[in-house]
Amino acid sequence: MQSSDIIKFLKSPQSDQLIEKYWNVAPDEVVLREKGLKTEEKRILASLLIIYKKAQEKLPEYVIHHAALTEKSYEQASSHAVATFRASLIQVDELLNLSGGIGADDVALSRTCKQITSVDADLEVHELAIYNNALFKIESILRVHSLAEEFIKSCPQYDVIYVDPDRRSNKIRTLLLEDASPNIVEIQHQLLAIANEVYVKLSPLTDLTEIKNKLHNCHAIWVISVENEVKEVLVKLSHSVQNEVITSAVIIHNKEIYIVSSNEMQIGIAEKGQELFVEPAAALIKSGLADTYFEKNGFRKVGPHAAFYMGKTSEMKLPGRAFVIVKQMLYKPKLLNKYFIDANVTYGHFKKRDFPMDVAALKKKHKLKDGGDDYFFFFTDSNKLLQVVHAQKPPIKHSLF
Repeated sequence: MQSSDIIKFLKSPQSDQLIEKYWNVAPDEVVLREKGLKTEEKRILASLLIIYKKAQEKLPEYVIHHAALTEKSYEQASSHAVATFRASLIQVDELLNLSGGIGADDVALSRTCKQITSVDADLEVHELAIYNNALFKIESILRVHSLAEEFIKSCPQYDVIYVDPDRRSNKIRTLLLEDASPNIVEIQHQLLAIANEVYVKLSPLTDLTEIKNKLHNCHAIWVISVENEVKEVLVKLSHSVQNEVITSAVIIHNKEIYIVSSNEMQIGIAEKGQELFVEPAAALIKSGLADTYFEKNGFRKVGPHAAFYMGKTSEMKLPGRAFVIVKQMLYKPKLLNKYFIDANVTYGHFKKRDFPMDVAALKKKHKLKDGGDDYFFFFTDSNKLLQVVHAQKPPIKHSLF
């Protein structure tokens, strides 16, 4: 369906009423029940209802205002939580966004930047964004329909450039920086000639070493997660000189933000207290900061390649999930099955790091049902011995999750 058709429907006097009327109705029922709409209008209404239901957490403003969205624009948009955090890093007069998309980033950035020029090559999405900006009554965003590479050939100076390169190469997702569009590796110096700083949004799977090797003038890296799922890697390019790249794990949980940075870590070593078994937050592992963080806080790693940690609790909330240890034992399948019988364990959660069997194989072998209050962590220790730890959540929560 065309952007013009979606906008026309949303501008109609009855659109808000219809969305409210069918909010709790299955979208396919809309086509059968609503007699006052044309077939195409029914399809648009049903499509919007499907997207709005999914977008309530990710794009709450768009749902509240009944904004124009398509499935593609919704999927590519930044979540409200991530966009808001990113905007907190960027507070300038003039910002250039080379990947405007549906405008979720622009909406957040409009609260911290005075003027935004937002460029996008997709005419359909571009028109939807113009409509939404008017709906939100945001006047500080200038939309431009253009290829990013073409626009920067003769554009003015800006304080900051933000870019989210499209990682779909020939409809196949790519992780290579030079295969994305625009090719940030190729144009990085050109961008830094236009702006003092450049912020680049990258895939959560992007290798941090590759970033440092290919993006010169890399100043800072943020690994951003929401509810313990890494959503993106944000990179800052800058002319300012420093000895090393500052790396941060940004953990957004229950609308609160917890940050661990390579240049500043909270220390809370405890000499007394119950020993805990900790599974670090996903962003902390991805950022490469888990070992340093837990070592500085008096925890020890269970194995050289197994990112689980053991140590005593402190007053601070640990970035991850903490458990009390019920029992640690060498992994012997028959002995573990006997342990399950003796301890009357029939349900459990399995996790593994640096272990020769995957979780599905372990569950099948030991015939435990998913769920319950018992957690089993499988790993290889520093002596290359296979280990398993039986753990449970503590009565007093010592961690973020």
